Amino acid sequence: MKRPRGVTVIACIFLFMAFAAVNGMVTFPSFWTQSWGRLSLWAVNLSIALILGLALLRMQNWSRWTSILASAAFLLFIPREVTLAHSSIDMIRAGVRTLVFVWVIWYLSRPEVKAAFQSTWG
Repeated sequence: MKRPRGVTVIACIFLFMAFAAVNGMVTFPSFWTQSWGRLSLWAVNLSIALILGLALLRMQNWSRWTSILASAAFLLFIPREVTLAHSSIDMIRAGVRTLVFVWVIWYLSRPEVKAAFQSTWG
């Protein structure tokens, strides 16, 4: 079965997140290297985003479930992001992230998308 267009979009979102993590490290290296905790969190986020993006493009069934779980985990951080928001731009950014992650969960849970992933299992 052919890869659904929405799966390609979600894979590109995860790959963009990986690119943004690398860009942040290159642009602001002193911020990330101030503590091992920040550097570890950066490495984990980069790894998750890169692996999920590539696995979704290859239609790996485990990547669908992992993407749903990762999106749910990202949603847990939205209230903190809203609390720490300093401007309306920060609030809009949190709102857009919320909508994207809710859409990812909804889309990957649809029966036809689930069937597309299961049909690629050989």
